[in-house]
Amino acid sequence: MRRSFRRRRGYTLVFFVMMLFGIMALAALVIDIGFARLAQQQLRIAADSAAAEGLRGEGVLDYDDRRTAAREFVHWHFDDDLDSTGTYPADDDGAFDSDSGRFGAGPLVQFSGGAGDPSLVASQLMEVDRGKPVYKPQVLDGTPSATGSFQVAMRRGPNDAPFADLYANGPSVPYLFARGSLINRQVIEAGITVRGTGQAQSAQALSIGLSQEATTPPLVGLLPLTLELSYWNSLTTDSADIQLLTAGEIGTAGRFFALGSAETMPLTIGRLLPSVVIPADGTYDGYVPIYANLTATATQRVVGFGSAQVVVTGSGTMASITRQPGRVGAENVSAVRCYPVNLSAAEAAEVFALVSDVEEPLLAPSSRSVGP
Repeated sequence: MRRSFRRRRGYTLVFFVMMLFGIMALAALVIDIGFARLAQQQLRIAADSAAAEGLRGEGVLDYDDRRTAAREFVHWHFDDDLDSTGTYPADDDGAFDSDSGRFGAGPLVQFSGGAGDPSLVASQLMEVDRGKPVYKPQVLDGTPSATGSFQVAMRRGPNDAPFADLYANGPSVPYLFARGSLINRQVIEAGITVRGTGQAQSAQALSIGLSQEATTPPLVGLLPLTLELSYWNSLTTDSADIQLLTAGEIGTAGRFFALGSAETMPLTIGRLLPSVVIPADGTYDGYVPIYANLTATATQRVVGFGSAQVVVTGSGTMASITRQPGRVGAENVSAVRCYPVNLSAAEAAEVFALVSDVEEPLLAPSSRSVGP
């Protein structure tokens, strides 16, 4: 028995070395794939926010201005301290360093030297340029999307055609630790291809915000007026409709109200209407809530929003109402419900069935990721 034990001495060391090789190889892959996943997330988040910015204000703002704003969104996303004084990315001085910024979509590494056949990609030296340690996308103009859509596509890997409004192509994410593994050498040399694509599409606004007249420039928001659905749909776009007011009401077609706190205002789909008031003379531009009389509970609930201009004259006895074309709100508008509202099941079903009946509705950008 003792002789047999002596013959087996050293097996543990062999098994340990074999397991260590496997563990190191697995750790190398985990680290490299982690680099790639992080770069992909950074590209995707930047693309999502830029796409929403590019669509924001469609129908109000010029396309070239919106595309420029979207491009700046990408650059700001990868600017370490938002304080560059020159051209991005060369003048991104970083928040905590004296060289170029360190925040980007994955590392930039150069390889040199090597042992044996170059196709083996073996024993190479890895070098990092202190001035450009990470990839900072430089976004280029592509092909305009269809109305109601804006797309931003960024990629590290083989170049893509500029099929989006904005696009960026960069070098693939390099394999670093996995270069010592048994992965196919051509795969190692090619690196990891990652994409970040964001697409914003217009959707009906489900919430708006209060206007802010004191800001510079003033923030467009809720008008102190709400209009009934059938009356709103009867209006001719860009043509003024003159209405007589009786104590702040337009018959059964609408009412004026006093602006108050967000908790009591008709700022989201499904909310009730405030009490009627006599409006002050003046010109009002902004977002008007559109309501309907629900048959389920005999209540008046907001079912949509539109963009309008209202001119009140005669000490609050006459109003000129102009419905503006459906557009993607440039500010203070959302495609999701941002405020609480209490609805019964029957009310909710009726409200959301009526949302699509609103003509020339106010729209908002709705962002979504596309592809891997």
